[in-house]
Amino acid sequence: DGTTLGEIQFLFGDATDYASIAGKIRVSADGGTFGTNSGSASFKFYTGLNTSSPNETFRMSSDGNFYVINGGGLVVGNTAQITVDAHIPEFQVLGTGAVDANAVLFRGGDGSTGSGNKYGPALYLAKGRDAIGTYTTDLEAGDILGAIRWSGSDGGQANLDGVFAEISAEVDAAAAGNDDMPGRLVFKTTPDGARIAVERMRITSAGKTIIDGEFEHKGGAVNFNAGTEDYDFSIDSNDIANILNVDGGVNHGEGSI
Repeated sequence: DGTTLGEIQFLFGDATDYASIAGKIRVSADGGTFGTNSGSASFKFYTGLNTSSPNETFRMSSDGNFYVINGGGLVVGNTAQITVDAHIPEFQVLGTGAVDANAVLFRGGDGSTGSGNKYGPALYLAKGRDAIGTYTTDLEAGDILGAIRWSGSDGGQANLDGVFAEISAEVDAAAAGNDDMPGRLVFKTTPDGARIAVERMRITSAGKTIIDGEFEHKGGAVNFNAGTEDYDFSIDSNDIANILNVDGGVNHGEGSI
């Protein structure tokens, strides 16, 4: 594996020689036993500037996969990457219309019925504390598993600097053993006049919903374990003495219902 079977080098000259390699394409052995009709190889693409040893940036492997090597990027729809919230993501889809700026995940089926044909596509956001391919270290409470962030232009920055809103998934408590994965969802919005999103609501691993801000009800029913009863607002509790508490703070307007 790794044996060079051949390569094409692209050189450019300076005032003295052609020692600088602008890029090269190399074919390397991927595996198998040559001479038994079982050999496989991959194409490797290298780019560089004013160097005799350019870096590998892209690979087409014999397993049918395409690899963009760390430090490179894949941009669809433009000739350069853009900066978002002080980051330059390696994968970007850039466009100016409803078609070229969209992406889709679709999973079809074979037309049959049954549970084996019910699943759709999934997008996984995963987090670890070890090197890629190693997963022996437990995550810690507060670790961010992944986030969806909404950024945009405010007209005063050279880049898309700042976040309008964010939803993140986090570790809710330290893992206590195998198959112990307590998580929470955190919802954030950015206040008027600011550029950093702040927490407004979270759903904990215990199913508890915590709202940091006002809750405005504009119609419809709000039910908390209300069963089949038809109420606009209901709280189902086994403690009939302390179902709802109204606390007026310094105004001393408090009581229980």
